[in-house]
Amino acid sequence: MNAPKRSYVAVAVTEIAFGTVGLLLGAFVPSAPASRLAAASIGIAVILLGVATAWLGPRVPADWGLDISIGVGGGLIAASTLFMQTAQGQMSEGMLILAIGVLAGMIRPMARVVALLAWMLAVYDIAWLLNPRIEGVVALVMVNAIVAVVTSVVLRMGHRLRVLAHRDPLTGALNRRGLDLLVQDRMAAGMRGASSATVLVLDLDDFKGFNDRYGHSAGDALLAEVAAAWRRELAPEDLLIRIGGDEFAIIFPAASRGQVEEVVKRLRRAHPTSWCLGLAVWDLRESLESVLASADREMYAAKRRPKADLEASGTGYMSADDPAHT
Repeated sequence: MNAPKRSYVAVAVTEIAFGTVGLLLGAFVPSAPASRLAAASIGIAVILLGVATAWLGPRVPADWGLDISIGVGGGLIAASTLFMQTAQGQMSEGMLILAIGVLAGMIRPMARVVALLAWMLAVYDIAWLLNPRIEGVVALVMVNAIVAVVTSVVLRMGHRLRVLAHRDPLTGALNRRGLDLLVQDRMAAGMRGASSATVLVLDLDDFKGFNDRYGHSAGDALLAEVAAAWRRELAPEDLLIRIGGDEFAIIFPAASRGQVEEVVKRLRRAHPTSWCLGLAVWDLRESLESVLASADREMYAAKRRPKADLEASGTGYMSADDPAHT
């Protein structure tokens, strides 16, 4: 998923802040000249990295700019442990790595965070062990344990928060926020150079009447059952979205019209609840809002058509390019 620009800003600001601290330590804290020079040099390098992250990072494909920046910045900070004069200084570097790990856990996928954290801790451990001024393996183990435990907790919490923010809690389908964040990345991965996608908007028949007859709890259970049944019929790259109420959308990134019609037939067999749908072809040069509105109009047109006409279409809908469409 393409990371929002604020993720790059967060990493850049963090690196500039940490780099500034290193530069000030090198300039004003009394220590051996070599240590002061190393602290100042690493501080300047991390500041420049932060500036480059804000300016160039978003241009790197697949958000590798974020991972490269976090890995390089964290590696430089971890390497500075080699020049610390005291165990307290080395442990403070470990806390900076913890802060970077927490930030990464909030904005990056779990697999990449684990790889980045393993890299930073490896550099940190090697620098600690090579530092001739400091002894204390117990403290090193404690720092590693603290960083690993806290980051793992943040990763789990971040994952749960992202799920809650991006998915409808009742049906498990994407909500509109989740769709907006995922669609660009999923389209790019699934379409392989195609210029269009297919969008369906689906609306359950007489859902209000069902709620009135059986209650809202039964209505919620029905929505969850229908969404689960549909999800089993969709490919991993297809996107199921709950737009609101009993209205859903499905986006097929790279399916042909015939493939979509076959999926629609399977969706109808997957659950006995009846529904109408509208279909629109998404030219990726137009906005998502525009194509959803077009499919929504076709869905309401389908609701107004006689049932026999819809059944005669084979899939139970009429789209804008069907000859019988009026």
